[in-house]
Amino acid sequence: MTLQRSGAAWLLALALAACGGGGDTDDAGSGGGGSVPLQTKGDALRELSLLSGVVTVVALSRGDTGTGGLAGIDIRLPTSENCPQGGSTQTEESVRTRSFEHYPTSQVVNFSRTRQDACRYQFDNGNQKDSFTNSGVFETGVGPLAGDGYIYSYSSAGEGATPYTSGYQRLDSQGAPVAGTAYTSEVVGLSELRRRDGEEDFRAAFAIVRSGNVRRELGIGRADAPFRLNRTNNLSLDGEYRYSTPRCAGGTVQVSTPNPLSTAQNGALNGGTLRFQSDGLDVRFTFQLDGSAVLQLGDGSTEAVPANEIDFVVRNSVC
Repeated sequence: MTLQRSGAAWLLALALAACGGGGDTDDAGSGGGGSVPLQTKGDALRELSLLSGVVTVVALSRGDTGTGGLAGIDIRLPTSENCPQGGSTQTEESVRTRSFEHYPTSQVVNFSRTRQDACRYQFDNGNQKDSFTNSGVFETGVGPLAGDGYIYSYSSAGEGATPYTSGYQRLDSQGAPVAGTAYTSEVVGLSELRRRDGEEDFRAAFAIVRSGNVRRELGIGRADAPFRLNRTNNLSLDGEYRYSTPRCAGGTVQVSTPNPLSTAQNGALNGGTLRFQSDGLDVRFTFQLDGSAVLQLGDGSTEAVPANEIDFVVRNSVC
């Protein structure tokens, strides 16, 4: 399962940002509620496709790269504090002691906190322009090498229950809006990371909503039970995600790796066990060295899934 931007990560097309409908950071609660069907091979492959996007987004939410963390996932943030087309942005950069929410540690961190108010800016896109209007707060921070051998960092978006919001509009060569291209994205929540040589350990609880011609929602983890992603030579996952898209009604899914996942040099899964659960339903993939998998359904039956089917759903959006 590759940790990079790919067609499989439909939520990267959300262009970013947050928990819609007045979501609450206590549960980072965006996305579908209730159970999802987990009874067939198609159901299992759908969740594998969605999980590829979840993993990609969690990995991109890191706060130690200077790219905006949660507020920079597939969104082009301004490169300065200017808002050329209007509005305002203010950034505070300083040092403070921070108690991490998902790790039992306090660290002195260098942080950057930005507040935008209808900050409007544009980027050239051929003979057209991409126009953004952003409002809200986002913050990133990173500490020094700690006594336990880790470097701790974080990124957050939104303030309390108020999301960071980004409105997008494509403009034609005359500066007029292109029909059907407008949407609004929102994000709220927190992603924390501790890393050392050979290991990255993410704990994340955030929600993303995109609304426009269609509405897509994704919630990852909860404040009291963050989604965990640990990457060494292998990949371990544990946590909840929630989703809703026009093509997939969605719901709440718990994912875990009873045996950590391994990958080949090309990123294909070639070992480990991946388990999906929803409201008592359960499916498991056991990945093989050739990139194929044995799928175990809830009734105990098994089915072989060839490598090309695995590769397709990991790289392409089903929902």
